[in-house]
Amino acid sequence: MPRALGRRRIGALLAARKQLARHAPDADLLLIHDPELLLALPARRGRPATVWDVHEDTAAALSTKPWLPRPLRPATAVAVRTAERMAERRLHLILAEHGYLARFARPHPVVPNTTYVPDLPAPPDGGRRVCTSATCHRTGGSAR
Repeated sequence: MPRALGRRRIGALLAARKQLARHAPDADLLLIHDPELLLALPARRGRPATVWDVHEDTAAALSTKPWLPRPLRPATAVAVRTAERMAERRLHLILAEHGYLARFARPHPVVPNTTYVPDLPAPPDGGRRVCTSATCHRTGGSAR
């Protein structure tokens, strides 16, 4: 698949559309992470359940992209918000932050995009472990 860089996104989008159309009939679920892939989704008829993992505020993020001309940024933000509302009506959404709930009309599950690290390492269970100052890892073989 070609990489989407700056304004050069059409090739990657068309390639993604081709692959989604090819593989969607055999899938039980489509999970997309990037909002531009909303444009690459196959037609609703025959498409499996589709989940959009909303892990960024795309309209806000686009306002900082140097490849997007400054005069187009407000119109692009409106287009993104419109696409979000349309996607909400047609797809399942999961959100990466509770703060994203205000952007949508309906409630959606929030799955934080965070790694939880315990304050203390797990207690020993008799298995071999390799420990650094902050973490412990199980070893697969003998320690040398």
